[in-house]
Amino acid sequence: MYRLVDDWTFSGPLEALGLLSPCFTDGMIRATACRQLQRLSSDELLMFLPQLVQAVKFEWSLNSVLVQLLLQRSLQSIQVAHRLYWLLTDAAAAEPHYRGLYQRLLDAVERSVGRAVSDQLCRQKRLLTILAEAAERVKNSPDDSRQEALKIELQHIQQFFQEVGDCRLPLNPAIVVKGIVHDSCSFFKSNAKPLKISFVNVDARGPNIHVMYKVGDDMRQDALVLQVVELMDRIWLHEGLDLRMITYRCVSTGQKRGLVELVPDSTTLAKIQKTSGLLGPLKDSSMKKWFHNNRTVLTSHYSEGGASPTAVRCGL
Repeated sequence: MYRLVDDWTFSGPLEALGLLSPCFTDGMIRATACRQLQRLSSDELLMFLPQLVQAVKFEWSLNSVLVQLLLQRSLQSIQVAHRLYWLLTDAAAAEPHYRGLYQRLLDAVERSVGRAVSDQLCRQKRLLTILAEAAERVKNSPDDSRQEALKIELQHIQQFFQEVGDCRLPLNPAIVVKGIVHDSCSFFKSNAKPLKISFVNVDARGPNIHVMYKVGDDMRQDALVLQVVELMDRIWLHEGLDLRMITYRCVSTGQKRGLVELVPDSTTLAKIQKTSGLLGPLKDSSMKKWFHNNRTVLTSHYSEGGASPTAVRCGL
């Protein structure tokens, strides 16, 4: 069987993902799969990093080829290092049976990426701790004092930036922020009362960064759905079909908590349904009516030779 695996011709690196499932516990077979995955670029590896982190549970030791692959790629790409760090942090919090395993691998990542990246990760972790406390206090405050609680928590966030200067966001380490815009920060009126935080971009030419921090929902489900949508979009684009899909980032940073990128110039489903009255969410015609009323706007954008981000966001 080992000889057969060595002579096997894979149609592509992704075909080897199946060999990392719990059905294949033999170290030689899993090592063969990892050698195929080494052919992936860092951007391609990022797409399937959540599944590779889960596959670590089925390794016999932390000295496996899969673990070595993850650590090597985290040294080659800051994007991979950040994504791997938060995936391991989330897995350690959400899966108590494997907490020790993930924690040891998390320590290895922190020690190997270098002092500069490790310092940035510590800042992100501290920022998320402050956001978690803010979200909990706003959520648990009475309705009449919730806005006042938000103002107090925003001061704590601003104080953090005064102490550290700037911080990269777990959603995208390429984005550096240096403060918040108080007037643009608020909370949503859903049951979880998630926070809407507007960060000041360090790049003066770039727009402010709007994110939602939520406590109380399993953000891994959102991240998985978005991963499937992004993967399908890549398949469509590879086949020459451009559906002008717009995806946003979602990162689970702990048990039932995480960050979600807010899409600019977009309309929420709740706001659309609200236009049909109190029973709008229960009516099948709510969405159809909204699309009919905005058909002229959408058509004008498409007739100009391409859909603008606003049109695409409305259309989807």
